[in-house]
Amino acid sequence: MKANPAITQDVMAVLQAYADAYGAGDADAIAALFAADADLVFFGTGSDERRVGADGIRRQAERDLSQCESLSMVFNWSAVSASGSVAWASTELTVSWQIDGKRFELPARYSTVLEQRAGRWLMVQGHFSFPASDQSEGNSFPAAG
Repeated sequence: MKANPAITQDVMAVLQAYADAYGAGDADAIAALFAADADLVFFGTGSDERRVGADGIRRQAERDLSQCESLSMVFNWSAVSASGSVAWASTELTVSWQIDGKRFELPARYSTVLEQRAGRWLMVQGHFSFPASDQSEGNSFPAAG
């Protein structure tokens, strides 16, 4: 179900706080946006980036931040749905980062499930990805090779 405007605004505020925390290089602020659940799962873009639990989120954020000089995210499109105390969001965004003085930028996707606890929306699941660069528009699969 499409979320009402208030929930949409609250959920997008959490996502903006996530982007802002990465931009500020603040792993504690990133981790604070996730529930401290042992069964929380987050998938990142790397083949080894399956993180479970709050400690996994913090380790991933610290790793991300240690491997770049700066990082920013700009949300270009989003859809937020909700039912009761659970909401889910799908976004398309642009991610920019700098390594060794060189700037990189790619389109990305982020989807997350949030739960409202004690009046606060916390992420309980996340999946961050880059579209397959070897998959041309109109094709369902990346090029074989």
